[in-house]
Amino acid sequence: MLDDFFLYDTVDTSSVMKYLNIMKNDSTITAIYFSPLAAFTVQSQHEELEKLACEASCKVNLTLALWRKDALSGYLQADESAWEFEANALQRSFSRPTDNFYAVQTRTMKRIIPYDYGKFGLFAGMWFKATEELFLNNCIAQDFSKRGFYENYMFGTIPYVKRQIKMDSYVVSCYSLKRDNPKILALEIVNDGYFCQEYNMTDAESIIMWHPSTLHGFAIDDFKMTITSTASTIKTYSANDVYGSFSLYNESMYFLQWGAFVYASIGNSVAIKRVTVEGILNKDKPLDDLREASHLNPRIIPFSIVGVLNGARINAERLLILDNYRSFRTYASLQYKDGEGTSCTLYDGVERFVGEFVQEYDIDINVASSVTWEIGGSVGGFGVKDVEITCLCRNNNIRKLVNSEIKGGVHCLEYRVFLNAPGHMSFKLPHDQIVKIYIRGSMCAPLPKDVLRKILYGEYQGGLINRNGIGFILAMIRRGIKRYGLIGVITEVWMRLLRRTRT
Repeated sequence: MLDDFFLYDTVDTSSVMKYLNIMKNDSTITAIYFSPLAAFTVQSQHEELEKLACEASCKVNLTLALWRKDALSGYLQADESAWEFEANALQRSFSRPTDNFYAVQTRTMKRIIPYDYGKFGLFAGMWFKATEELFLNNCIAQDFSKRGFYENYMFGTIPYVKRQIKMDSYVVSCYSLKRDNPKILALEIVNDGYFCQEYNMTDAESIIMWHPSTLHGFAIDDFKMTITSTASTIKTYSANDVYGSFSLYNESMYFLQWGAFVYASIGNSVAIKRVTVEGILNKDKPLDDLREASHLNPRIIPFSIVGVLNGARINAERLLILDNYRSFRTYASLQYKDGEGTSCTLYDGVERFVGEFVQEYDIDINVASSVTWEIGGSVGGFGVKDVEITCLCRNNNIRKLVNSEIKGGVHCLEYRVFLNAPGHMSFKLPHDQIVKIYIRGSMCAPLPKDVLRKILYGEYQGGLINRNGIGFILAMIRRGIKRYGLIGVITEVWMRLLRRTRT
């Protein structure tokens, strides 16, 4: 356990001892992690543990864990910091193929050792802001001004992270809501400075999505995307002409949040032959510039009605890529408050993959009437088909909730769709005393194309122009007026519509 892991609740010692005994009885186990590493697992011989894949980048790390001491000693090197160890130890593990690394299943991890290294404690030598309240609640005196507080935009300034940032890029060729969108990798990987990456493709249309790096915390200067069509026409886009998860500040693109991507809307009538992306990878922007850029909104959706449609379409392309769901699984939980107002969480003990499922929860009769079913997972864009919620009462009566009693997600056809993570549904229990809740359905990821199209274009509510759609557009207008003024908004909309008419 590293010295910057801060507990925020009581440890479940009996569960820790259970996993310790598993390790004692199986000499092939090198380490058992208490960290959410489930996205990189293979089949495990231990029912309550997930085995990390041999090639998983997180297989050897220093998150909270039980280690076999002689194995850990064999991985350590005296001249390495913790950051350097995590960067280099994976390579060492390839020469030790008999070492097996496991992780406690995600659904139980937080209940055993309650710590959150992304919320409490120290990161890169500075305090997480939430630690101040944690210390106050536990009567711990601390002068936080000596170190200061960590902000997310500082991520790329950490020496270890800065070394890892590189242009390991790829482009997704989009074919107007088709499922077979391929990833095309760049042959050249750039660590710093000028880069020029060329992607050859055939007949892609509508939208180009470029993913520059697997890490965030960097900037790109002098960005230029050149698109050559099959008819040999050439069109060039600057940073002002594209959109994505970056903030545009002083003509530079700042990627300061997870999931770095850039997209350019091409038009359905253009078939693409080649895309060239070039610019300067800059990992040393002044901290003041990073701070200013972090206060700006990312350029996700262009400001105009046509732009809203383009933004929806690009999300659709992302959500239909099968690779995004290769390791899709959920660890669902039921959350409620008991009669004393204490928050409670129940797990049914079974992980869920794509396909049919039944979740079963034993309920305390002292539960409050409103409960939330959190489907789990950090991936959006999935759906649950044919949801059924059935309650078994203490008198053996069975109550089945009707669809109008269930809230959460977007209800389209027979699906409830969750575009954002984490997905959840809420409902009120009948007045009868409940002892069990059954939730049935079929997990669907990625979504059927027709369902996704109906949701993104508003068709599930009776056409594109509907109350929610108008409300969304008005909200965007209000935000634009607040930021740029009425004249600025009118000018921007007019210029965009004029440019689109010309093209």
